[in-house]
Amino acid sequence: MKNSLFALFISMLFFTFVNGANEISLVKFYQHYSHIDLIQQIESNGDFNGFVAQFLMDDNTPIDEKAAVINAFIGNNAKGNIAETYKQFIARQYKEDFTNLNLEKLNGEELFILGYLTLIDDKGNPEKALPILEKANTRLTNSSTINTILSLAKAQQASDTGDNCLAWKTIESSTGAPLNNDLDQQVIDIIVSETNNLKSACE
Repeated sequence: MKNSLFALFISMLFFTFVNGANEISLVKFYQHYSHIDLIQQIESNGDFNGFVAQFLMDDNTPIDEKAAVINAFIGNNAKGNIAETYKQFIARQYKEDFTNLNLEKLNGEELFILGYLTLIDDKGNPEKALPILEKANTRLTNSSTINTILSLAKAQQASDTGDNCLAWKTIESSTGAPLNNDLDQQVIDIIVSETNNLKSACE
């Protein structure tokens, strides 16, 4: 009886730890890109300013570096609503009111950026971010970066319902998918390592 109660306690503790902190969708990997000056600035002040927006909106910036800069906001509490701030910048580009920005006009990378920023704004809660990330994935189906971040959001959603095995399988299938190599393998290894505790739920 004591053993079963202890096992139940550990199970509940594990569930709370994973879900309460939304640690799946908020895995940090930006340290791998410490050579990017903006990341150090974000670590210091958490500001989403014009330099950050310009970096994210530059077509010549690799998508994995954009993801890393966004990921850096996890390491420092972002000041204000970073997704809304990005929308203001992108709306100017499309000459639209940011409060009524037509997401259908955004390309795959722009949708990805908005979705990932939304995920961080919501402290890892995937509800609002998922539809945007899924739309981004349909625009750029072969992007390993988009697919990986989307899988983290989906895994978080599965874990939030208590299905940590599905969460693990979601991440595992994503990291093994035959996509392009726009995300460094070391980043994928970090993500797998940080979420490896979910694997035991499938045993």
